[in-house]
Amino acid sequence: MQTLPSKTDPMLLLGTGEYRVPDHTDLYNTLKKRYNVEIIALSQSELRNLPQSLKKFNTEHYSRVILDIPFKRLHKAAGQLRHWNGVVIFEEDACQNFLPDSKWYLAFSRFYKKLPHARIGVTGNWVASRLQQESIQAYFIPKAFNELKLMPSEQPRDIPAGFVGRVKSRVYHQRAELLNQLAESHGVQLLRTVSTQDYRDTLSRIGVFVSADIGFGEYMAKNFEAMACGCALLACRQGKGEEEALGLIDGENVLLYDTPADAANKLEQLLKDDALREHLSHNGQKLAWERFTTSHLADNLYKLSSMPILPPPKPFSLTERIREYFRSL
Repeated sequence: MQTLPSKTDPMLLLGTGEYRVPDHTDLYNTLKKRYNVEIIALSQSELRNLPQSLKKFNTEHYSRVILDIPFKRLHKAAGQLRHWNGVVIFEEDACQNFLPDSKWYLAFSRFYKKLPHARIGVTGNWVASRLQQESIQAYFIPKAFNELKLMPSEQPRDIPAGFVGRVKSRVYHQRAELLNQLAESHGVQLLRTVSTQDYRDTLSRIGVFVSADIGFGEYMAKNFEAMACGCALLACRQGKGEEEALGLIDGENVLLYDTPADAANKLEQLLKDDALREHLSHNGQKLAWERFTTSHLADNLYKLSSMPILPPPKPFSLTERIREYFRSL
């Protein structure tokens, strides 16, 4: 039988501290302020030895235990989580489950199947659908930008087209190839920033933010951060219902491309058409603030956690316990 918490039942969120990028402290504060959620931020040393760290928590008087912990740490704790009631996992990187170039290819599926009672919040609509096809309780929660720290600043938009972020990664090789091509052909500036303030000010200087989430199946948070700061967004079409789930409309609040050649043509169009650029900037910013703030994410996460949830599976046999123990080492 599935269980449903009452509005007064406390929930527990086990998360991370300010050392994590992105920092979810403001998300936690919103949850704590709006709902009956106790927040515990685990230290880096606790995360490194997560299976042992989780043993000290008595979770029996919480209706839900929400886990916002990086997958590289969380996947080692299946043995402990298998016996907990009301497990909810928030995961922003589950798209890597379907990326053959990722070290975590198919690892998310293997982990979630060990926790059939857990409810999983993922940040891609298509990713959620794919996991559901594997009988995993996955649900779509859109990514968000931090509205307390990212908003347009009074900067002249003196960078016609730019991208801010990492490109040097095996998973990002298609992103790097496209951005390097556009940097050479259309002067797209590839930038890095050192602080949130610097990031905000840099986004506020960019006219067209060139996003290159090629092959990910979902839109990264940078898209919403750029829109929130007033950039006109040029983004790779993910397809498979992703745009509809997010409210992205080609030519209205975003300009979408399908191939590198298409990206070059659309970028040239945007650089020449001030009216279109302003139209996308205005509508994109409106959409971001209406649907993709941290406050919206907090509400969506709480709503997901409040849904009925399955009880944990029956205890392992002794042989299975021994096998699971050695897997967690």
